[in-house]
Amino acid sequence: MRKTKTISCLIIIMAAIVAGSGCLTATDGYSGQKAEPVFSGQVIDADEAKSFSINATIMEIHAVASPPNIMVAERIIVIDPHKYENKIITPRLVDRDGRLIGIQDFKKGDRVVVRGLELEDETIFAESIVVQPKE
Repeated sequence: MRKTKTISCLIIIMAAIVAGSGCLTATDGYSGQKAEPVFSGQVIDADEAKSFSINATIMEIHAVASPPNIMVAERIIVIDPHKYENKIITPRLVDRDGRLIGIQDFKKGDRVVVRGLELEDETIFAESIVVQPKE
């Protein structure tokens, strides 16, 4: 009976040592490297996209839509992170004073310069949107 308790204690101690040493962490196979997080947004193929740029007025703002977007010159501009050429691109939104802002800070009638990617189906993903100074 005493030997059984001693063996049980040794098994518990060994399990704690193995768990604490990091031997049980997730890896990406046999390389020993930790796996990268999976990107769940839109992945854009370079062969299916072209550069897009426009200087126009905001007609509509859909901040709570999925994905969030604005309408500029009757074109829907998606404001959502996307992956292009193995880089995750988070749209950069900037006010007329050069400060970073959120989509909720845009106002209908603001003149903006939009740069991004246009897909073959005419979907536009913003890379940057800059509010222009009032004239």
